[in-house]
Amino acid sequence: MTSNKNCDIEQITKLVNADPGLPRESPTSSYWQQPPHFLSNIQSPTLPKEKDYAIIGSGITGLSIAKTLLASHPTVKITILEARTLCSGATGRNGGQMAANVGRNIVI
Repeated sequence: MTSNKNCDIEQITKLVNADPGLPRESPTSSYWQQPPHFLSNIQSPTLPKEKDYAIIGSGITGLSIAKTLLASHPTVKITILEARTLCSGATGRNGGQMAANVGRNIVI
């Protein structure tokens, strides 16, 4: 039984340390982004050299953190890093929503 446990730990370690790779080139479009929001493709031409915070991901968690930081410190410099379009990852594919486009009512 110990050898199976060691094998499992070894496999898990390999998975955790593996390169996740780049995002898919042609992902499915998010239902919640139809039609796309006018902010969905906005990008800075270059990354800012100075920032107070860098947030990875523009989903509900990342944007909630940005909103909270800006509410308490309006002059804070925040960079949000997103691989694709605004809210296009897990938040955009959330199948647990019961009503269409509920997220449009959230003002950030």
